[in-house]
Formats: sequence, C-alpha cells, structure tokens
Amino acid sequence: MDPTFLTAAQLADLTRTRQIGRLELLDHYIARVERLDPKINAVAGTISTEGDIVPAN
Repeated sequence: MDPTFLTAAQLADLTRTRQIGRLELLDHYIARVERLDPKINAVAGTISTEGDIVPAN
C-alpha cells in the first residue's frame, strides 16, 4: 500500500486499525523527503541517522 496521497483521516484510520504502523509511515515519509528534496529543496533542516528532524540554523 502506498500511503503517499491518503488523507490524514485515512492514515489515522489505518494506524488505529493496525493496517499500517506509525513507524512504517514515518519511514515512508522520511524516505520520500530524502528522495525528493535534493530536486526541490523544500526542507529547511536535516534528518539525522536516528530519524530526528534537526532544524536548520
């Protein structure tokens, strides 16, 4: 399942019913940012290797 274009309500329902995990969603969106941001330069910060979002200075 590709959660990319699901609404927040749909994602909440999927996590509530355990059809998808919270960490699975987080990993999906972090991977998406890492893949697309070099092209569009939209994230003003970095993602650490631990998955934390670190604000840009």
